[in-house]
Amino acid sequence: MKRIVILTAGWICLGLGVVGLFLPVLQGFLLIGCGLWLLSRESTLMRGFSNRLKKRYPRQHERLLAWKSRMLTLFKK
Repeated sequence: MKRIVILTAGWICLGLGVVGLFLPVLQGFLLIGCGLWLLSRESTLMRGFSNRLKKRYPRQHERLLAWKSRMLTLFKK
């Protein structure tokens, strides 16, 4: 059940991220990063894709890691 929830949330974030690239209201790159992170936990294909993006765009990857750590500390409280 947990795997299905993670995969569903990952694909939803990824889809909203693609839409967010064209709409000024949504943060496209942030949602794509979040979706890739969720999907990379369950899929080796997405893990490889995420690693390639990390090598190509290291600055955005650092921003994503900072956001991820803030979210983890927020939900641990």
